[in-house]
Amino acid sequence: MCDEDINDLIDQVHHQNLHNGDDSNAAGLADYNTPLYPGSDNVSLMLSFDLIDVKCGLRILHEKIERVGYSDYYGFANPMTIVDSANCQNLEVRARNLADNLANRYTDDKLYLVPYLHEDHWMLIMINPSKNTAQWCNSFGGKPRRQAIDLTERALTEFHLKRGTIWNKNSLTWSVVDVPRQPGGSECALCVMRYMSIVVTSGQRVFAKKLENKQVYKRTHFSSEKEEWAQMFLERIVPMYVARR
Repeated sequence: MCDEDINDLIDQVHHQNLHNGDDSNAAGLADYNTPLYPGSDNVSLMLSFDLIDVKCGLRILHEKIERVGYSDYYGFANPMTIVDSANCQNLEVRARNLADNLANRYTDDKLYLVPYLHEDHWMLIMINPSKNTAQWCNSFGGKPRRQAIDLTERALTEFHLKRGTIWNKNSLTWSVVDVPRQPGGSECALCVMRYMSIVVTSGQRVFAKKLENKQVYKRTHFSSEKEEWAQMFLERIVPMYVARR
């Protein structure tokens, strides 16, 4: 499948109101009963056309880690339940949702990959609750956003309350990862998917520079992510959508 075919498919998807009926929630993955792409009834939540891309990307990554036996190494958060918007849930609700994701199938030293959307820009938070660490990946660069810090701290507080463990937010260590930058103004979701894919296929719990030694991505670097996404959409999501029409 060439880039033109994939881009045409993505453009078509962005004008549909698609739902996925799989109700599994393995490894803290997204609740598949929620819309992959918000419709007119909740358009206020649709802060980015890339939401469906990210949720498909999470499913692809989950299946990858299942195949290679890394399901105890990594978990994922549902981006729809923690989306940062004045029209969405308040911080306490979003933090509780993230804490539930962290607690789902928890194992020591597990790394949770959290796609984070703020002001129409996707970033990635990688949280290791047992190590009290959070890694910040932003394709525009810069320090962690205050909103992301507050969300992570409150979620970890809730997580440790659930587990009955003692925790102090001052013990949380943040690190800014020097990830490759996006080539333009609209590739942030693709960057987040690529960062996650690099980490989970490496078996490591950090984004090491040796895993992706680039300063800035080119658009051609996203070909594999786009093709995997399109393949899943054609084989898994389109048939379910057609069956419901």
